[in-house]
This record gives sequence, C-alpha cells and structure tokens, in this order.
Amino acid sequence: AGLEPDVITYTSLIKAYGKAGLADKAEDVFSAMQQRTNHFSSYVRPNEITFLELMRAHLRTGSHKRIVELHEQLRAEWPGLVPGVKTLNVVLRALCGLADWPGALRHFSRMRSLSAELDLFARHAFAALCDEHRHDELSGVLRSTPNGRRSSDDHPRRRSV
Repeated sequence: AGLEPDVITYTSLIKAYGKAGLADKAEDVFSAMQQRTNHFSSYVRPNEITFLELMRAHLRTGSHKRIVELHEQLRAEWPGLVPGVKTLNVVLRALCGLADWPGALRHFSRMRSLSAELDLFARHAFAALCDEHRHDELSGVLRSTPNGRRSSDDHPRRRSV
C-alpha cells in the first residue's frame, strides 16, 4: 500500500484545477474525496478551505449558481464547518453576479451580524448591485472607507504615488 491522500492533498488539487479554470475537474476531485469504495477505504471529509477553493474555481468560470449551491450544501450537510470571511465574500460576489438582490442583501446582513468584513471585490460588486436597485445611501457607504477615501483609492494598481 502507499500513502493515502488527505484533505490537504485533495484541497490542493481542487485549488490547482481552479486556478487553471477547470472547475469541472475540481468538482471531480471534490466528489472523489468523499467516495467510499469499500469499507476499508478512507473517506476524506472536506474542510472549509476545500469549499472555499471549489467556490473560487467556480468564480473563475462564472458559475455563480454553483457557488450558491455549494454554500447551501455547506450549511445544510456540514453543520460543523463554519464558512470563513473569504468564503462569505465569494458567496456575496456570486449573488451579485446572479443579480440576486434579495439574496445578496440577506447575505450582506448576515455578514454584518458576524462582523465579517467585505473584501474589495465583494464590496464593489455589492455596491454596483446597490446602484442598480437605487440604494444610493448603502452604495455610498460601501464605496467609502472608514478614513473617508474612496474604495478605488485602496486598489493597489490604482494607488497614486
């Protein structure tokens, strides 16, 4: 017998396929890690990072609906796994990509209740969705940072010298 792959091995494969834009291959690895071929084989339980990397793979390919499905699966089937801030941001970006205003607003409210900060990309995506739904006040708050600078000033490639 040889070495058995563990959650880090599987998650690394999922991440590599995701970075290559191969979300379908990442899904295959996700499925394979959860298979029990017989009562002697080891089942590898995904962790929060596994879900995050699979969601990121789908974000790269624009599969926003699958990200929302994975988030629902994580919450329903894996109650011990708590989505981290990065996962919550990916889900918000997916909801914005789907133009799911009620879902995005609910998710944003949930993130606020968990004191989860929006990353730059989620903040911009949600602000754009707020603009579309004429929530100018919320959009303005999202586009401003605590020190009063516009969020576009925070982008490393747009920072003035």
